[in-house]
Amino acid sequence: MYKALEIYQRDGVLPLIAALSDRIHSAIIRRKFNYPDGFLIGRDTVWLTGKYAVIGKGLRIGRRCRIETISRHNGHSFNPKLIIGSNVSMSDDVHIACSTSVSIGDNVLLASKIFITDHNHGEYKKDTFGESLLPPNDRILISEPVYIDKNVWIGEMVTILPGVRIGEGSIIGSNSVVSKSIPRFCIAAGVPAKVIKRYSEETGIWERVYE
Repeated sequence: MYKALEIYQRDGVLPLIAALSDRIHSAIIRRKFNYPDGFLIGRDTVWLTGKYAVIGKGLRIGRRCRIETISRHNGHSFNPKLIIGSNVSMSDDVHIACSTSVSIGDNVLLASKIFITDHNHGEYKKDTFGESLLPPNDRILISEPVYIDKNVWIGEMVTILPGVRIGEGSIIGSNSVVSKSIPRFCIAAGVPAKVIKRYSEETGIWERVYE
């Protein structure tokens, strides 16, 4: 009640109604899937995970996000597993697409407009050109698990591709495309993302990486 009064006094009636709507929507989903306390999603967020999601306490998701698991595509069956740890926070317009495995550790912070996927439409090797003759949506999904370890911070408009692991405590700079794994306690940025700083446990400082 105190929180609702604070919103009303600060922002007025319409933001209060929107905030209450978010909480009602979140409560319906939380009870339907028996999610733990603290589950909150924003307006216009699409939650398409069903029984395939396992989440921890205190998950906060912003507006206009799309969180989906894919169990069937073009006649093929999948057994996706989306695992989200405790105290994870996602801002607006985040899209997570999971057909095999996406795992997000505790205390991960995701900014806005982030895309995380564990699959591609088709496989692109020297002996698979024939599949390129098909419309992309008709190609088989090729999946590799994605792991984002605890205490990772992912900046604005980052794309994380299949088969990637981002190590504990690492930071991904805005607008990066992560196509290869990033070790723990690193700062990575760019297209494709490369490590630019690494924390040294020996010296206790962040050291610049020169390549």
